[in-house]
Amino acid sequence: SACSNVRCRSSDEVLVLPTQSALSYFNLPSKTLLICKTCCGIADDFMKDMLKRYYNRESLYECSFPPTNPVVVIDSDSSDVEDDGKKKIIPGISEEDFPIVKDAVAALVKKHIDEYHLDDQVEWGKKKVEQTLLEMEVGYADLIQETQAASNDLFKCMQSLYETFAPKTKSLEPLDIPFEEMRPTVLYKLQKEKISNDSDPKIQKSHATVQLPHNLPPAGPISRPKPQPGQKFYVLKASNYSEWVPATVIATVSREDRLIKAPCDIYLVKMECNQMVGATSTVQFFDKEVNEMSMAYFNTPPVRLTLGTRVIAIVKSYNANPSKFIAGVIAEPTSPNNKFRYLVFFDDGYAHYVHHADIRLVVKARPNVCEYFSASNQRFIMDYFNTYPERPMLKINVMECVKVMRKGVWSNCRVIEIDNSLMRVLFLKEGYSEWIYRGSTRLRPLYEHIYSLRRDVNRPRYNRPIVHAKGPIIQYNLVSESESESEYQPENNSSTNDEEPDKQRRAVARKSTNRLPDVIEPQLPLAILPQRRYAKRITRQQFGKIETLLPLHSLQLTPYKKHICSPTCVASVGYDESRTKGVNPLIVPTLFGFWRDSDMNLIFYHSPCGKKLRSMMDVLKYTSETKIPIGLDHFDFDPSVHIFDEFIVSPQHIFIKDLSDGRESMPIPVVNSLNAQIPDMMEYMTERRGLEGVYLNLDEEFLVGCNCTDNCQDKSKCLCQQRTIQEAKAWSKYFNIENPEHVGYQNRRLPQGLPSGIWECNNKCKCCRKTCLNRVAQYPLKVKLQLFRTKKKGWGVRCINDLPCGTFICVYNGNILTEKNANEGGLRHGDEYFAELDYIECMEGAKANYEPTAYLEDDVITEENVSYEDLQRDFNITSNRSSKSRKKGTKKKSGGRSSVSPESSDSNDEDTRMPQSFGVDVEDDDQLPFPSVRELFGKEEAVYVMDAKTAGNIGRYFNHSCDPNVHVQSVFVDTHDLRFPWIAFFSQKYIRAGSELTWDYRYEPGKVPGKRLLCFCEAPNCRKRLL
Repeated sequence: SACSNVRCRSSDEVLVLPTQSALSYFNLPSKTLLICKTCCGIADDFMKDMLKRYYNRESLYECSFPPTNPVVVIDSDSSDVEDDGKKKIIPGISEEDFPIVKDAVAALVKKHIDEYHLDDQVEWGKKKVEQTLLEMEVGYADLIQETQAASNDLFKCMQSLYETFAPKTKSLEPLDIPFEEMRPTVLYKLQKEKISNDSDPKIQKSHATVQLPHNLPPAGPISRPKPQPGQKFYVLKASNYSEWVPATVIATVSREDRLIKAPCDIYLVKMECNQMVGATSTVQFFDKEVNEMSMAYFNTPPVRLTLGTRVIAIVKSYNANPSKFIAGVIAEPTSPNNKFRYLVFFDDGYAHYVHHADIRLVVKARPNVCEYFSASNQRFIMDYFNTYPERPMLKINVMECVKVMRKGVWSNCRVIEIDNSLMRVLFLKEGYSEWIYRGSTRLRPLYEHIYSLRRDVNRPRYNRPIVHAKGPIIQYNLVSESESESEYQPENNSSTNDEEPDKQRRAVARKSTNRLPDVIEPQLPLAILPQRRYAKRITRQQFGKIETLLPLHSLQLTPYKKHICSPTCVASVGYDESRTKGVNPLIVPTLFGFWRDSDMNLIFYHSPCGKKLRSMMDVLKYTSETKIPIGLDHFDFDPSVHIFDEFIVSPQHIFIKDLSDGRESMPIPVVNSLNAQIPDMMEYMTERRGLEGVYLNLDEEFLVGCNCTDNCQDKSKCLCQQRTIQEAKAWSKYFNIENPEHVGYQNRRLPQGLPSGIWECNNKCKCCRKTCLNRVAQYPLKVKLQLFRTKKKGWGVRCINDLPCGTFICVYNGNILTEKNANEGGLRHGDEYFAELDYIECMEGAKANYEPTAYLEDDVITEENVSYEDLQRDFNITSNRSSKSRKKGTKKKSGGRSSVSPESSDSNDEDTRMPQSFGVDVEDDDQLPFPSVRELFGKEEAVYVMDAKTAGNIGRYFNHSCDPNVHVQSVFVDTHDLRFPWIAFFSQKYIRAGSELTWDYRYEPGKVPGKRLLCFCEAPNCRKRLL
């Protein structure tokens, strides 16, 4: 045998029984254990030193105490029981002698305390403990700094690693392509939406086919032969915006052009102009010299025209006379989507669809067609052709309302007709209608969209887009090559090139974590929400199915007997929290005596004592009376939710059993039924972490807590919920929040997002952490999720079980970076997992762009379901033209003849339209009308970014969808610093088991130069582009 001291390093082989001092010194449990003589001597010396200090009234804490050596005796022959099996009998003290012994012991102890000054030992002990604690705090702070430095070094090492393999970029010279030679091979696919004829039509899917018109010529090269004497052409009658009239070429005159200082061809033509003499229209001829840019061929072009071609076209809506030709530029070639018509942007600022038979080709055009338009329209036209075919356009339904700029004022309008890229709006006050291009910045939503893009050029730090309380959405129209007009065109067509703007607008792309959908519905209590139907689209892979899995051990229902519920009602079920790990939270009640049942499509629960619980209020009352710690989020009364349904995949496609490696309370399997690929290596973290330059103040003294003892049921008394309500009241007019007194969690669920944020109870609160109704996002992962490989979107996340509306799913964790580090890191190793903590910017953006006036004046229209026929009856709808303008000619003198010029040859009764604008000049105003809250934290403060590329959790894998089933909520838990909210995910509708979980990234196309990311969500309201 060896020495029983596990730390013994002596070579002494002589073993002895330990003394009492040795037992205490080495923490040995039994006297029968043997130790060596050396160890026994060490213990005796220590005890002598202690006694010496004790008698000399010195501090005992200056001795060098040994480290603790816990010894566990597994088997021992020793026993405190006698051989005969009888226990040792220890004599006791009688009741009569007990007071005497007690007083004697107290006197003896007091004598020793006074004699050897044990009070001093106590004070010395306190000082020793305080000193030790101080040293531990200093050591802890040093450890935190070392850990932070190690994290920063690791982050820099990762950046340098990516820099080694970063692709090399090279700037090339710009390539200028004349507009008349641009021939797109990618055109629009067949329109998927059409207008119904009812009083409140919606844009619906259409499977109709468009036949190729018989008079539409084939595609081919455009030829422009020189005019010859005797040929007929159309020539510009007078000013730039006037009509083009027939003319015959008389002769060719060669002279030097004053602008280009080079010889050019000038043609002498005889124009045919109509002249009204009384009620009779006569034709008069005038001679005029014109150049090729003011001439157009008389016959219809023999081939189809391409984007940017200079033409003249008949505007039938301009005058009852169909022979009026106005100059313009082709903005949209023929395609099945537009019924094989051309969209023409006219010089005077109007847009119309024109058939090929009503088009004439201009003989010669300027290299830059933007020069034909006014200065206010040139920037819009240039941006249009630079980004074609990707055009931001307003997606809106007939009879919806929108603000339109007219005469420098935003006017309320109602959409009365939609024709592909055009829409006809009715100005409600004036009572006249106008056709407007759906991508014009005269439309208020488009103006705000372009304004936000240009504002980011001048304010790269923390400018965020405007949050719309309601209204239409902006959609990027894309062209599918497989469904385009390319089947009608020859193979040698040239394609258009997309030119990226030289000015860099933004370094990286980031998801917005606080912006809400464009339409914010009012919050309703769960009790009055309509029953949710089954999801129409379920994202499931081929190797999976939904099965109903009932519990193996179900308790027998107890018949109800009238009684008062108390903790004894649930005493028999034996609640054990360890049994809930890895279990669907909706079936947790069934593990502890509850049973979910239905009657006539109504859901209710049987309690362990037989009582029926028909609502959340019944459940809350029952759990409060019985003290069983089961949260309300484990119960659900929606008949659409099947709590026992579970999505099952084939085991052969499960590559990783738990992505979190045990860090989450619920395992997250990784499934790939497409190939053998696995996710990239990532440090899984359950809490966010601030890196260099980020200071998270997590001191509880800076938090406000409540004193609730009723699980925070009464919102009027809970300080945390009152903070949520007060913020909602303050921002209700900016975000259209209805009933702000009832916002926040409803039975631990959040069916609608709250832009003003949610303040949960924290560590400073007195409420119960397990059953508090205002603690949701701070809990670990509860729902069962699965990471799977998609066909087009990389990795995605789906739910294994049904999720009721408002269910908390998880949070978005990662490294918190400053904007400077985020921009640098995004350029090096990618920005696909960036999420902005933009709570402050979204709130201030809504306040800065708030309009105190109503969206529609009450005295104009008060009914939403008004029909177009009602508008025609109530308003005298006129076309988009000005009042009749009369032009004066030279008065006829007596005995003389009239002197009439071509400019004055029009009829006095002719209608003329005033020049219009395609868009509104967007002012680059980079100043907020009030100081930003972020500036209070420092002049260099900017929005912080959460990066989950190298370290994060399951929340980083949620894909984007324009029609998401998950919404994002800013939640304040461990800090009330507005710069660092938690990013929490909640289901915004009922989600069937096996469905993919998606949220709206709120990317803005055009903000990241050089990046173009298409959207594959396939939602009906898909915006087509992410970036």
